Parts: sequence; structure tokens; C-alpha cells
Amino acid sequence: APRYDLMNDLMSFGMHRLWKQAVIGALPFGSMVEGPVVDLAGGTGDLALLIKARNPARRIVVADASAGMLEVARKRGKGALEFVHAEAESLPFADESVAAVTLAFGLRNMADPAAALAEVARVLKPGGVLALLEFSRVAPWFAPFYALHSRIVIPLLGAMVARDRGAYRYLVESIRIFPDAGAVSTELEA
Repeated sequence: APRYDLMNDLMSFGMHRLWKQAVIGALPFGSMVEGPVVDLAGGTGDLALLIKARNPARRIVVADASAGMLEVARKRGKGALEFVHAEAESLPFADESVAAVTLAFGLRNMADPAAALAEVARVLKPGGVLALLEFSRVAPWFAPFYALHSRIVIPLLGAMVARDRGAYRYLVESIRIFPDAGAVSTELEA
């Protein structure tokens, strides 16, 4: 958890920050229904803090299954955020009580992604928003470069920086086997 953000910067060459800014830009803050925004699998709170900066009056809750990640988020949040230690498949929120759920790079790590999406649907208010940011298949022209980066560079960085090569081998494998955008869209429609 303490090196998670550094690893994201190194693995993505900082691009994950731009992708998260795109999520912020896609959220309809001006027309969003009342209620909290839940950053599901919110990790170290970086996305939640961006949301809070954009909409300071809104209640922002970081929900994550990792106590270590939540501890880092608490330190970074300095009282601006709320925190819930919970599995995505069993959220401690009432039906139709949440204005928006953001989920960045977490769906593929859930034990039961379909159950997690069902929970999101349960807690979202009518008119609520799900902003999902996840990896997908790379463009064919980029595939050879990505394969080299993901199979060699990412595990090596994991070993050197995070001191956990296995976790970053798992990360690469979880991205590789994750359904493409069309399959995820079908699941969201269901």
C-alpha cells in the first residue's frame, strides 16, 4: 500500500493520473442527484481526493477491502473523506442511497465482479452514475510493446520498488484475462 501510487506512476508512465482526470471530467457534478459519491476499491484515495477537490460540499466515501490501502488513504485525506472497510460484493450502504460510484482499476480484482456490479446497482439512486475505469485490450499496433512492458518491466518494477514480484505478475495476468470492453458493457447492461 505505501508504494502503490509510485508503482502506478512507474507502470503507466503517469498516464493513470490522466485517465483519472478523464473520470472526473465525465462525472456530471452539476446535475448529479443528492447523496454521497462512493469511490469503490478506492485504494489510497487519489481519485476520491480529486472528486472532493472538484465538489467540496459533496460527501465522498472511500470503500476498499484492503485495510492497508485505507490507512494510506486516511493519512492522505486529512479528514476530508470518509472510509469504509468493505468487500465490493457486500456494500454496507442502503438501497438507492448513493449518487455515484467510481471504480478505477478494481473490478478485475474482485472475487465476483458480477456480484459487485449488482451491489453497485442496488446502492445507486435512480439517476445515479457509475464511472468505471478499467484496463481492456490494447490496439493491435501497440500489443508487442505492451506485451514486453507487461511481462518483463512491470514484474521487475514490482520486485525492485514494491518488493513483491508475484503481486505484479498477478496484476499483469488479471489484466490479460479480464474481459474486453464489449463484454463488460454487456455485463453492465445486465
